[in-house]
Amino acid sequence: MRIAYLLPDTNLFVQCKPLSELDWSPWSYYDEIHIIVTRPVQKEIDKHKNRGNDRTASRSRKAANLFRKIISTETGYELIEKKDQTIKVFLELQHKPDKELDTQLDYDDFDDRLVGIAYAFVKEKADEQVWVVTHDTGPLASGKMVKVKVFEIPEDWLLEPEPSAESKKIARLEEKIRNLEQREPNIVLLSLDENGNEVGAETALQFEMTHWLPLTEDQLSELTSQIKSLFPMATDFQEPKPQGVASIESIMRFDSTYIPAAEEDITEYRQKKYPYWIKQCESILSNYHEFLQCQEAYPTCSFVGHNVGARPAEDVLVTFEAKGSFYLDIPERENDEKNDETVTLPPPPKPPKGVWRSVGDIFGATNIASSLLTGFSHELTPTIGFDPGSIQNDPNEFYWEERKPLAKCLSLECRQWRHGKENQETFEVAVFSNRGESGQGMLECRIEAANATSTTTKRLRVKIIWKPISVLEKAQGFVEGYVSRV
Repeated sequence: MRIAYLLPDTNLFVQCKPLSELDWSPWSYYDEIHIIVTRPVQKEIDKHKNRGNDRTASRSRKAANLFRKIISTETGYELIEKKDQTIKVFLELQHKPDKELDTQLDYDDFDDRLVGIAYAFVKEKADEQVWVVTHDTGPLASGKMVKVKVFEIPEDWLLEPEPSAESKKIARLEEKIRNLEQREPNIVLLSLDENGNEVGAETALQFEMTHWLPLTEDQLSELTSQIKSLFPMATDFQEPKPQGVASIESIMRFDSTYIPAAEEDITEYRQKKYPYWIKQCESILSNYHEFLQCQEAYPTCSFVGHNVGARPAEDVLVTFEAKGSFYLDIPERENDEKNDETVTLPPPPKPPKGVWRSVGDIFGATNIASSLLTGFSHELTPTIGFDPGSIQNDPNEFYWEERKPLAKCLSLECRQWRHGKENQETFEVAVFSNRGESGQGMLECRIEAANATSTTTKRLRVKIIWKPISVLEKAQGFVEGYVSRV
């Protein structure tokens, strides 16, 4: 029978996987593998088993139990279950180091004592193959020196390194934090592009804003001339005598006489009212690009948040911060003052006209007629008014804090953000840069809660460019619309 004798070091029992899980194929040629546990290894195991509750002590106690089991068996060995191989563990404490090596090996040293025993074992088993099995440098070097075969334990036999005391402490704290977080709100935050697709900080979102250019002097002069030609200054201040079916008032006038427009009214119209109206039109047209600019909605950046934790988030603060050459604003749909702004050209001034007066007016007949007519009508006054009532501050809704001009930081607040699939929130913030100047940088969204340990943060790269467009075409349409209404 071919037998391979293995004299193991302590680390076979302390640092390696269970014997039944190891790869014994290096000795597949042999019919049996005999693992011989010697006195130095047994003493080391007994010493380590009382060191506490670390892995070395735990594995040493298991090895000591194996040794006691071997002592109590009639066969004198423990058979290791392994398919196609017979592996037996023996406890043989009678073997001594070979005295011939006293001058070469230090038998007070554990490694040299193990190698000395192996050397003597080789002599005893002259016709058999003997190996020292170890993962330590000492036995490897001593075995080579005295020509004892040494099998170096391969890495795949070893257990994963045992965590240090500090690592174990960190792991316990991390586990504690995980347990606490499981009882907290858990905020998941995503950043989206304009199509609703998730994007990361490495992707830059580019926005194009329209920069309305003002009318040139020639364009303004041409539009003003157009208005003047369509609504020229009046030169005829006469009022023709009324014709047609007589009214109650005309019947009661008895007769009429013509009173021409006052000369001072004509002068005021020519020198003040009409020139002032033209200046008003010029002023509105020269600033029409500003009106269009105010109507331009700022582009928005979107984030989607979801509380997937086990409880609602309390006193939630969502903060947007612009880090770069751009600014923030509340999205237009939540700040709709811009949409209420309108602009129009004033109507041309009415020129003074002469009036026809009747003799009846002298006697107040017209006033009588007017009174009679007025008596048949009354003013309808609305009886239902708008009562906005008091605004309900819903604790589950998000509300913007005070809006600031050229803001670098804006925040939303919510007293209680409920958890669950249906409570997904979309957070949007408008971005812009100085008019006509490109802007870029990082937009950061942070979500904090009073009952959450950590802050959830998401970042988005932003780039803003301006596209200059002349206001002329819009201004021409504006004037044409005015003409059609007046």
